[in-house]
Amino acid sequence: MSISLHSAGETAIFTGDAMHSPVQVYHPEWSSAFCREQDGTRASRRWLLDYAYAHKATVFTAHFGASLARVVSREGDGYGGRFL
Repeated sequence: MSISLHSAGETAIFTGDAMHSPVQVYHPEWSSAFCREQDGTRASRRWLLDYAYAHKATVFTAHFGASLARVVSREGDGYGGRFL
């Protein structure tokens, strides 16, 4: 589940279990041991990253340790970005 917040021309996405590791930003097709429905979670991650990129959103994750906020960018056919 994710929540998107829009305010003053900015967008933030707060996500829970869509991603468990920063490597999933670069490889959204990779699943962790916690992904029970792997096809669904892959589709959810791709949708989330597409949405974040299209809306220039800052993504706040629950499972990335000290680096919880990230701005998503495109890198070739995939995604990348920078932590805030």
